[in-house]
Amino acid sequence: MTGGLPSGWALTRIEDVAHLVRGVTFKKPEASPEAGPRLVPIVRAGNIDGARAHLDRDLVYVPRERVGEEQYLRSGDILLATSSGSLSVVGKSALIAQDWHGAHGAFMAVLRPCSDVEPAFLGYFVQSEYVRRKWRHAAAGTNINNLKKPDILSTEVPLCPSGEQQRIVATIEEHFSRLDAADDSMAAPSLRTAQLLESVLQAELGTAKLHDQPLSDFLTEPLANGRSVPTAEDYGFPVLRLTCLRDGWVDTSESKQGNFGEIDHRRYQVESGDFLISRGNGSLHLVGIGGLVPHGAHSVAYPDTLIRARVDRSRLRPEYLSLIWNSRVIRRQLESQARTTAGIYKVNQSMIGDVLLPVPSPDVQDRIIRRLELVRQTVLQLDAEVDRYHLRSASLRQSILSTAFSGRLVPQNPDDEPASVLLERIAASQTTKPRRRGPRHDQ
Repeated sequence: MTGGLPSGWALTRIEDVAHLVRGVTFKKPEASPEAGPRLVPIVRAGNIDGARAHLDRDLVYVPRERVGEEQYLRSGDILLATSSGSLSVVGKSALIAQDWHGAHGAFMAVLRPCSDVEPAFLGYFVQSEYVRRKWRHAAAGTNINNLKKPDILSTEVPLCPSGEQQRIVATIEEHFSRLDAADDSMAAPSLRTAQLLESVLQAELGTAKLHDQPLSDFLTEPLANGRSVPTAEDYGFPVLRLTCLRDGWVDTSESKQGNFGEIDHRRYQVESGDFLISRGNGSLHLVGIGGLVPHGAHSVAYPDTLIRARVDRSRLRPEYLSLIWNSRVIRRQLESQARTTAGIYKVNQSMIGDVLLPVPSPDVQDRIIRRLELVRQTVLQLDAEVDRYHLRSASLRQSILSTAFSGRLVPQNPDDEPASVLLERIAASQTTKPRRRGPRHDQ
């Protein structure tokens, strides 16, 4: 992307055109899931969805004394995720549109561009696959992937003249707005297919004779938490990741090699028909979701972030449990029972065992399973088409960014001030001027 730059461009580093602001550190007992006097909202990696920062949900609140003045988010800041167990999360970013009376957490960082650099220009650059791939490689670790400050600041940037930065941003946003509209149109079918499954399930339940019984009545053995172990350096036994729960099923390929040491991994090995339930999540609508281990699944253990339920299959079909568990009637119970600790919503074995299930006779369960499976196969086909569209959309976005930062998206203007002169002015201003202070937040 950075080879053969056009006339007037210059290759520089992020440290020459932006300042990095570290995230707020705090102790777990200091964090509250609710707003309160002298508390400041903190965003985390989960608040970045796509390239957008959602500052109105899934926040934690910490004492104002923990937040430095420069850590409050300002218009033009580029919010970065710098640490995660998932490499796909590390390096994702979003541009902050306006000053916000809140800050970012310790596993985040902010790039604050110099006043002579168009924030969206740098923001789009760090969203490019060129940068994301570079940062994934730099961050890759054994357990937690960390993107370090030197790796961010040393990243090379193809900088163009100020006027061209503005033209590039305007053209990118014009193209992206069309793709956004298309993405929104594709979101509607996805929502409707999910609603279709729920509607068919409710219709089937509406015609059946039901008995509300707690899950605990159907267990063949007590609910059991899994075991989390360190990642094996060489050979180990596979352990599921929390991302294994998908659409009511367990994807056993979503695993890592775990080092069980002297622990017998067979105690935590899942079997076909096991139902696994998430103990905690930063999002209320995801806490307590469950998935069924399918037939022919890989041999794998489960971590302590999941709870295993084994039911009497003669009375409660595991496939039926999978169908109803993530439905509205169960979600309402789980979300009302969930408790928060340091911004994480959690459920325990007692809450899960007390969940009331609408259970018809085994014959009716089998009928509902067959009916819903036909609908689900249709939904999966539709979802596959939507997924293929989103892959094409993402590819188009990256193609636009690649074209932009190689100088081929908009025409050059020979009257523009060269980027080399711009860099000289930035360097001079950094040695002669104090940093711009943000708005005060002590009122």
